[in-house]
Amino acid sequence: MVTKIGPEFVRYTVGNPSSAEAIAFPKLESLLMRQMPNLEEWSFIEKEEKSAVNEESVGGGPADKQRCETPEKEKGEAPCPRMGLLPSLKNLYIDDCPNLRALPQQLGQQATSLKELQVRYVGNLKVVENFPFLSRVLVIQGCERLERVSNLPQVRRLRAHDCPDLRYVEKLDNLHYF
Repeated sequence: MVTKIGPEFVRYTVGNPSSAEAIAFPKLESLLMRQMPNLEEWSFIEKEEKSAVNEESVGGGPADKQRCETPEKEKGEAPCPRMGLLPSLKNLYIDDCPNLRALPQQLGQQATSLKELQVRYVGNLKVVENFPFLSRVLVIQGCERLERVSNLPQVRRLRAHDCPDLRYVEKLDNLHYF
């Protein structure tokens, strides 16, 4: 019945001082998400969908964004939240989640040990991109709406089956087998 996996999955919430430095699942090496037919969204951080007025009132406006882009020591302000996500994750398997629309952007940026990613029967997924640390294998099967696989510079092996809309495979600089 799960439709969304959000920041509560890793216990990170905006404005929570205890989450300024946190590591989510520091020892987890393999993760299997299987048979989740209602899952549509997976994200590790809250989306910023507030209006400009609302952003200013809750402290999420341009000033906060600028503060987080500038080193805290220079400005003398509190540190921006930093989250270490799945630092030991080596294998990620997503199987039979037909309504999932996207993989979390933070996953590609922070799962630095990721060696194998298998995505099977994720029918609404349109892109698999920006996994700079994925180092061995990407398997994609039965992803009917998948259009692009991009920016996977360390992947050595790619296997894609039953992805009729796949048109762009680019920036796989270390690819040995396709």
